[in-house]
Amino acid sequence: MKPNKLLCLKAVVCLSVLLLATGCSETNVTETFYAMGGIPVNIIASDVSEEWLKEATSLAGKEVEKWEAELSLYRPDSAVNRVATASDEPVVFSERGFEAITIANKLEKITGGAFDVTVGPIIKTWKNAEKEDRLPTEQELADALAVTGFEHLVLDADTRSICPRPLDHENIAYPDVRIDVGGFAKGLFAEWISEEIIAKAKADNVQPGKLLIDLGGDMFVTSHPEKGPCKVGIRDPFATDRSALWGVVTLN
Repeated sequence: MKPNKLLCLKAVVCLSVLLLATGCSETNVTETFYAMGGIPVNIIASDVSEEWLKEATSLAGKEVEKWEAELSLYRPDSAVNRVATASDEPVVFSERGFEAITIANKLEKITGGAFDVTVGPIIKTWKNAEKEDRLPTEQELADALAVTGFEHLVLDADTRSICPRPLDHENIAYPDVRIDVGGFAKGLFAEWISEEIIAKAKADNVQPGKLLIDLGGDMFVTSHPEKGPCKVGIRDPFATDRSALWGVVTLN
């Protein structure tokens, strides 16, 4: 299946369950690393050696670290945080980083603003109020909303740069336009990891039969046309037997 750059193929289970890949092949191999504050990233592939998948997983881990360093709101020196303090100085993103913001911009448009990664100021306002065991004031929320929305950002595809848009009536830049991609980063990273591993497979003349990326429950799968769909088992959270399945989802 051709990857969809806007909406990754995704299996979301709204229960405290574990995800278990089953039925893809008798030759499944699995590697795991941790990212984004300790989230397990499980990479499951068929028809490849353990040694090759270990090497591919190491490569994926290094790439995820680069993406986090650029897109994480929780890293003070990340590119998205530099946008908030950039004034009129554009912040240059990598190809992957700018792709993420571009996708977020498209999602904001097709959802009529319901999905907006510039809600950082609002999230920050609520968290600050929570620390004081109170609700945000109307003025605090109004101030946060004033710097929320892609209309406050200038995206330059030619230079892959982003900077706040100046206030026309004051001719100054917004000082605190914060970007938070946490609402879709895991699904996007899962797709990117798949692309990185497939690219390595082609370079190494390796052909995985099936490949499943599970990043904290956000999943992306791909399979060779001759191998058919991938079956993903969902563990039964109420069973004492950890191999007991609650259900099976078939993904192309």
